[in-house]
Amino acid sequence: QSGAFRSAMLDKKTTQAIGTEVLKELNISADKVDEIQKVPFEKLSDAGKKALKTIADKMKAEGKPVIGFGLSWGPSVDGEVLPYQLFSNEAFELSKNIPLLIGTTKNEFAAFRAAPANSTQEQVLELVKKTYGAKADAYVAAAKKAYPEDTKPSALLDIDVMFRPGAVAQAKQKSALSGGAPVYMYLFTWQSPVMDGKYKAVHCM
Repeated sequence: QSGAFRSAMLDKKTTQAIGTEVLKELNISADKVDEIQKVPFEKLSDAGKKALKTIADKMKAEGKPVIGFGLSWGPSVDGEVLPYQLFSNEAFELSKNIPLLIGTTKNEFAAFRAAPANSTQEQVLELVKKTYGAKADAYVAAAKKAYPEDTKPSALLDIDVMFRPGAVAQAKQKSALSGGAPVYMYLFTWQSPVMDGKYKAVHCM
């Protein structure tokens, strides 16, 4: 999943389509876009959610990937203020001389997505197999090699597989620049004792 959660901006055509869909939901014509200032927040918010879903559904129907956590609000590559995609070679060249520090947490959203803490080895391995298929054995071997001190069966599924791979890819891409500034990485692993250790090294800790 390393590619799925790497930051990418939408293109201008897509963000314009979202904007057009919002106006359509509110029954406001493009030449009267200033009328949007008078729309109550809740109505505007609802129109925005519907517009995002409509455009996301269209993209999926056309076979276009809706990356990350789904279509949402954000900047677009306009060729002017934001000329390049964040992970393009051109963008990395622009920041070539700027040092970079990247950090992630060991367990990220584990408390909300992994196996229950009291899961048996069999239950956990079944979930691993369901998630990783033919790569299940390789995943288990890699997890045990990386964290030999984790002996609880559920620990196999506590590892961050959403953000860490993308962070490593970003670090590799920037550090490969010839003559570029240094790249530093850290992995936050401290295990929180709160609620009997349920949250571990969780997101935003």
